[in-house]
Amino acid sequence: MKIDGLPVVDAKSPIFLTINAADIRKGEGGNPDSCAAAIACMRQLDCRAAKVHMGRIYVLNGKKWYRYATPGSIRSEVIAFDRRSSFKPCIYKLNPVSGRDRTMRGKQTGTKTGQNRPKNSSVKRKRAAPHFVEGVRGRMHDFEQSRNKS
Repeated sequence: MKIDGLPVVDAKSPIFLTINAADIRKGEGGNPDSCAAAIACMRQLDCRAAKVHMGRIYVLNGKKWYRYATPGSIRSEVIAFDRRSSFKPCIYKLNPVSGRDRTMRGKQTGTKTGQNRPKNSSVKRKRAAPHFVEGVRGRMHDFEQSRNKS
């Protein structure tokens, strides 16, 4: 995977990110490049850029993007921030993407179709539609698709 022509690598160790009131004032809701968490990353980690998405956080340091899993606490704050509410100043822990998430790379988890059914069964299960939170930024995949169309 590449972002802006630069490679994306998985981070190796967790970091603690402090988001303060100044980061929140400077942040823009709905924009993964300039939300309060992205501004805090650039300030605290002294990096060139940061992108905060619902599932992943990307930090540009040197000539590589480092990928972290977005913790549930930041995800909740991003939803509130994008809906024109506020972001809670706090210290958040950004963990590297787990080994299982690295190997799955966007594949659906769960059992394979028909794996636990008798061979003569013709019953197909309907897969539930994924839930997308409305009124907030999209996934990194959505931003890449829209950029490639232009």
